[in-house]
Amino acid sequence: MFLALPSLPNDQPTTLKTQLSILKQPRFISGTLSNLLLITAWFCSYGYFADYLTKEKHMGEKEIMYDPCFLIGVGYMVSAAPNAKEFANSLQTSFGNLGVSSGTAIGGFFISQYGISIAPWGGIIFGVLAIFVIIWRAYLDRFYEKENKHL
Repeated sequence: MFLALPSLPNDQPTTLKTQLSILKQPRFISGTLSNLLLITAWFCSYGYFADYLTKEKHMGEKEIMYDPCFLIGVGYMVSAAPNAKEFANSLQTSFGNLGVSSGTAIGGFFISQYGISIAPWGGIIFGVLAIFVIIWRAYLDRFYEKENKHL
């Protein structure tokens, strides 16, 4: 498999300053935030969803299916950092792990306080927050495109 990978020449190495500069870019920040919120939303309820469906909706194991797909955040983060894609990708992994940890912790906390019936609400709340950040990112993308047309 390694031999089949195409060569990706890098004519100009990316400087540390260029890589760190993405941390100040609103488009990258919004992509990072949407990634964090989407994964937090996912794991706020996903980790407890089978228990919720079993206890609240009286579904059996055969009726419960899992099919998560939240790769939007990855694209948002990396696309906002064309000059530092490797660095953005490594940060995506870190923020993805933070989302898993915070979502599971927040979901577990609310379940311990209010019972399993609260499980979907954590995901909904963080999902709505993620939608607002995605709208903000769309606004930033339009502004970015207008700025680059004038260059």
